[in-house]
Amino acid sequence: MSSRARNTARAASGHITSRTLAQGLGRRKVDMITISLLIGCVIHGDVLSTELQQATYLVIAIILLKVVSTLSLWAENRITPALNRLRS
Repeated sequence: MSSRARNTARAASGHITSRTLAQGLGRRKVDMITISLLIGCVIHGDVLSTELQQATYLVIAIILLKVVSTLSLWAENRITPALNRLRS
C-alpha cells in the first residue's frame, strides 16, 4: 500500500495526524501545526482551570450559606425560648 493510500485510509477513519495535514508543505509547516496544537492545548487548559476555580468558589459559597442557615435556625430555636423565659 502506498503512503498516499495509507494517508487516505487514515483520513477516512478519522485518524488524521499533523504529518497528514502538512504533507507536502515542508518541515516548517509541520512545526507550525505542532506549535499551534500545543498553544491550543495550553489555552484550553487555562480556561478549564479558571472554570474549576469558579466552580470551587460556588461550592464554597453554597456551603457557607448552608452553615449560616443552620446556625440561624439553631440560634432561633435555642435563644428565643430562653429570652421568652427571661421576659416572663
